[in-house]
Amino acid sequence: MAKTWKSSGGDGAITCTSLANGSARQGGKVDISALSGLVSMQVRWKPASSPTANSTIDVYMAFSKSGTAGTDNDGDASGSDAAYPTDGTLANRLKQLTFVGSLVLDAVSESHIQHVGSFARLADYGMPILVNNSGVAGSATATDFEVILESVPLPS
Repeated sequence: MAKTWKSSGGDGAITCTSLANGSARQGGKVDISALSGLVSMQVRWKPASSPTANSTIDVYMAFSKSGTAGTDNDGDASGSDAAYPTDGTLANRLKQLTFVGSLVLDAVSESHIQHVGSFARLADYGMPILVNNSGVAGSATATDFEVILESVPLPS
């Protein structure tokens, strides 16, 4: 079983279209309670032009015990597909989230797909947050972005 965030047709929405360098985007809140044990995250990102080699898209998770969009969210995430943060500074809000990993980019304007890390599910609901540190904006095509979570089978 997987949980996905994309511009449309996923379990949750995240629209990173033309996301500026130095900016962040949060996905909508999704019930991730069916994911057990270790959870693996994969990210697909396409820059608008060639990014700086070895630059990154840094990926975080905000967790919540509530299924209501704006309630009880780590880092004051809104629970909706929106710019992040809605208040406070990005640097301070990121300290309140769970860092998952970084998608390391090549200097090419093609799609980059990478397993960015794994984490323990800390609550029943979650929202991914992507920070563009690539040196360029994200692609102008909404379908060029996706976040996928999957349970990792653990040995018994």
